Amino acid sequence: MDKICRQIDVLLSNGINVLDVAGPAQAFSAAYIDGDKAYGLRYVSIDGRAVRASCGLSLVADASITTTPSQT
Repeated sequence: MDKICRQIDVLLSNGINVLDVAGPAQAFSAAYIDGDKAYGLRYVSIDGRAVRASCGLSLVADASITTTPSQT
């Protein structure tokens, strides 16, 4: 049977709490099925630009939310 890695977009927005990004991202990135990664993560923002978290940390988006839709 073919292994399928499900693609997940993590939406970044200004003022976001870093833990709201890091917690789920860590859980998804640690998931494996039969030795293969179960999920691929892509970080997106509304316009594809970096955002500033509530603590002042800059988070860089991989893409705009309007580019190639993910599976979730």
